[in-house]
Amino acid sequence: MIRRSLPHIQWVWIITVASAMGLLLTLSRCEQNPIITDLPGSQWTFQDTVIFAMDDSSFARTPRHGGSYTLYAGLIDEDEPDPRVSGILVKFASVDSSRLVNFRSARLVLVRRTFGNEPLDPEVSFALYTIDEPDTIWTETDTAGHTIMNSLKTTLESTASMSTAIITLPSGDTTITRTDLEYLEFEVDSTTLSEWREGEVANNGFLIQREDQGALIGFHSREGNGPSAFLSLTFADTASADGDTAYYKWSTADLSIYTWPNPNFDPIDSDSSLHLDHSNGVRSHINFGPNFDPDTTSSITGARLTLYLNDEVEVSPIVADQVDIQVLRRARPLAQGDSTELLISRAIYQGASNSLSLDLGEFLSGVAIGVYMNYGLDLVVIPNNHDFDHLVFWGASAPDSLKRPRLEIIYSSLYKDVP
Repeated sequence: MIRRSLPHIQWVWIITVASAMGLLLTLSRCEQNPIITDLPGSQWTFQDTVIFAMDDSSFARTPRHGGSYTLYAGLIDEDEPDPRVSGILVKFASVDSSRLVNFRSARLVLVRRTFGNEPLDPEVSFALYTIDEPDTIWTETDTAGHTIMNSLKTTLESTASMSTAIITLPSGDTTITRTDLEYLEFEVDSTTLSEWREGEVANNGFLIQREDQGALIGFHSREGNGPSAFLSLTFADTASADGDTAYYKWSTADLSIYTWPNPNFDPIDSDSSLHLDHSNGVRSHINFGPNFDPDTTSSITGARLTLYLNDEVEVSPIVADQVDIQVLRRARPLAQGDSTELLISRAIYQGASNSLSLDLGEFLSGVAIGVYMNYGLDLVVIPNNHDFDHLVFWGASAPDSLKRPRLEIIYSSLYKDVP
């Protein structure tokens, strides 16, 4: 029998790669988002560094509700003595005046968006108002957090209750029929559309509120992937077999409006935690710059920042299955005002996880070679899911040091061939 043995240099290569794989597997244990990095070739050796010390804080910026996937109507925190009220603003482009001559009817439709198992209450009633005040000009870029709905000059247009009947939706240049949707369908007065078109009344759109001000109910916005609010218009058409033809208009702007309760939100003094909450505009800042002294003789192969869930703070469980988070880097120190630039477009926190891991390998490599300045990172909730979910992580002063934000770095460096 002939036995073949590997050259010594090949054994070194196998051991090095196996060690690297073992290190990466170790760093990714029990975590939701392991370090994402290319496995280097045989010319590298590896070492890891852990940095605990960092500064952190939570603060509030007025949220932009027009970027949300969801429109809300009803009471926010309905169990509180003085709950906030949410309503919906929606706007449409004016109808072609030539069509109004043959106008028969118009319906405004909003399709419900649910989170988990939320049963339908068919008795829930909503009111549709037209906004009459000419100075009530709004766009999706408005924060609308300061808007008090009672101050809007409105006229009741119609009321409607939730429905599960068969519905026809616009889809590109055609339509589709759905039987699985819950939706609102309001009758719209033709006079309103005519006055908007002729400029007799300012077209500031509609306001939708829940009549009994019960629990919060969500609907699809034009920002998301679901069917957003639309107008279904019917016109007399002698060329049509049934004498009518349908015409659809998607909304041109929509957003939820509600009071913003925490302009001076400052949880640092109370629980030393990192808070994230879109509806309150709460974001977190983490700065490990003063304690980050990269090894310039080596290359950063991978890096991960891990935040651990603080389940000791009393907040409601998240309604959605996940919270989507955006990571921004600061171009200047925090004390010099907002200077954030996008770093990670989307990181996902799963509702059942006890931690969130962020891949910072590319960022720290850029810091090490001088491409980026390291003035810290901001974490912000993307309003893809439930806007009122409040997420809390342990901060740098957590009593248990193992629950503090943890930055792990893998360095790699060239090694010489073993003779």
